[in-house]
Amino acid sequence: MDISGLWPRFINIRRGAYILAVLGIASNPWQILTSAATFLTAISGFGIFLAPMTGIMLADYLVVRKKTLVIEDLYVGDARSIYWYSHGVHWRAVLAWALGTWPTFPGFVMLLQDPTSESNWTKIFKIAFFIGLSISFVSFIAICAISPPPRLGEGLDYLDDSIVLAKDDGQMRISNATLSAVDALDEKAETA
Repeated sequence: MDISGLWPRFINIRRGAYILAVLGIASNPWQILTSAATFLTAISGFGIFLAPMTGIMLADYLVVRKKTLVIEDLYVGDARSIYWYSHGVHWRAVLAWALGTWPTFPGFVMLLQDPTSESNWTKIFKIAFFIGLSISFVSFIAICAISPPPRLGEGLDYLDDSIVLAKDDGQMRISNATLSAVDALDEKAETA
């Protein structure tokens, strides 16, 4: 049902369920369950997709943005946010993800077809997390060095626990004005 979050204007929960039902049958899940080795390969295959995402997030936060975030823009889902990029798609991240995924994908497919295969591709797949994370980490930094994201360098380099997000006129704003009310509620809760 989470597929509705990708395109909420066109995919509601019902349409998302139908799409997933068709894709679920088309993926032949009974083939994956034919042996324990194939099932374990399919489950461990999620790492080839998630490791590059982890590398991209680490590179973006630690190296590219140097541990700074614009907190209020994390809650804005349109072009006003610095995280909106090109119509909501961060093409640098997509490219780095593809570069981190492709070296391990052939080994994944080979092991799904024949769990006893011992080619070089399957050996690479067995360390897919480290390869995918490393390649996407380095490639994301290189891509951002060549083509930096917009408004790079803005934001806070610390997390202030006293920051309260307030919604005014449909926009999220950081506000410390409501802090005294929150502190008063905290004091009441402690005394009760």
